[in-house]
Amino acid sequence: MAGIRLGDQVLKIQSFPIRKALDVPQALWQLPLLGQTRYTLRRNGIDFQKDNIFIQAAPRDSAVFYQYAVAFAYLGIGLFVYYRRTSAAKSLHFFVLCLASFIALSFHYSGKLNTFDELMYWGNIVAGLFAPAIFLHFCLTFHMMPDFLRRRRAWLVLYIPSTLLFLLTVLAAQGIMTFSTPLLEVRWFLDRVMLAFSLVLYFAGAVALGVDFAHSEDPVIRRQLKFLRNGALVGLAPFALIYGLPYLFGAVPTHLMNLSVLSMVLIPLK
Repeated sequence: MAGIRLGDQVLKIQSFPIRKALDVPQALWQLPLLGQTRYTLRRNGIDFQKDNIFIQAAPRDSAVFYQYAVAFAYLGIGLFVYYRRTSAAKSLHFFVLCLASFIALSFHYSGKLNTFDELMYWGNIVAGLFAPAIFLHFCLTFHMMPDFLRRRRAWLVLYIPSTLLFLLTVLAAQGIMTFSTPLLEVRWFLDRVMLAFSLVLYFAGAVALGVDFAHSEDPVIRRQLKFLRNGALVGLAPFALIYGLPYLFGAVPTHLMNLSVLSMVLIPLK
């Protein structure tokens, strides 16, 4: 904005006092789009006002609508499989996986930062962290269950990393755990950790399916495992290469990177 410099402290937006960073989007949400507002600022200990600042909506990448399409595809496939094959051993597990993926892809907060936004935000975080663990659990137990999972409730160990990452996110978001770096940089770091964590678990699930396929002798089971393995790899590889790796190395997501989420729909389709 013209006349506003890096390091200026925002005291008020119109008549709304700004005491913390979250007050800014809440104040802006109260103002009409394309209207004018007044900022009260402090620079070098001197308070001053900046008038005639126009309020414009931030552009939204159209790729978000493709995310919604993929999300509803997950939900539709999960419901179809569950109700068509209710008696199948893994149908409920598959539905839970599809439901978690639906939430992770479709829950986006609006910027109002109200109770509904909090629900969207934390729903997205929880589903995004636990969907990869659910996928790995599904792959490990689809046919040949590993020995370490045969003990009672041993499967809970698969969800410990997701739980720890969730607790870390809560502690950082609530300010209980503080860092020397700005909160925005902490958020970017956690986003990258979550993405790397998700990719590792998804590919681990694909590897588990491949191992089962190599050791299985039943032709029907082998065909099922082959479809599941290929679907996981074909769905994950474009997303990992186009979005995952660039983002992990610091790239700002582009429209093309965001579009790579379309390949994820191949995971349940296969």
